[in-house]
Amino acid sequence: MPVIKISEFLPQERKMNRVDPSGETWVKIKPPDMEAESLRQNLLTRKRFHFDDQGQIESVEVAVNNGELYAAEIWLTYEDTNGEYDIGGEVVKFEPRSKETRAAFLTKLVKLPPAIVWEWHSKVVDVVRDWQNPF
Repeated sequence: MPVIKISEFLPQERKMNRVDPSGETWVKIKPPDMEAESLRQNLLTRKRFHFDDQGQIESVEVAVNNGELYAAEIWLTYEDTNGEYDIGGEVVKFEPRSKETRAAFLTKLVKLPPAIVWEWHSKVVDVVRDWQNPF
């Protein structure tokens, strides 16, 4: 039986070029395992399917808060970052995943300006292509 290589599931580093044009700030994103996929899917369980005359799915409505979904996707794939953000004199710095709790991480994440969170999320979906269109 062949051995399946899983190198594409190792953490990948992405530069935060828009918020830091110097290219020095990075986030490390770990592709999700089945546990992370299941936790994410819990946010997307309220779905309504619309079918055409032939019984094919025409569209899907999903009741979800995009901000909560993005925060969850960032947390579920978070490995590490070197980003430090000075917000009105308060420096927000993230610990590596192994030293960070979900609650502490999300408390810090919601303090960041939306532009930083949106860019971070864009790096997540760059690594996890299946999450580009969550619906």
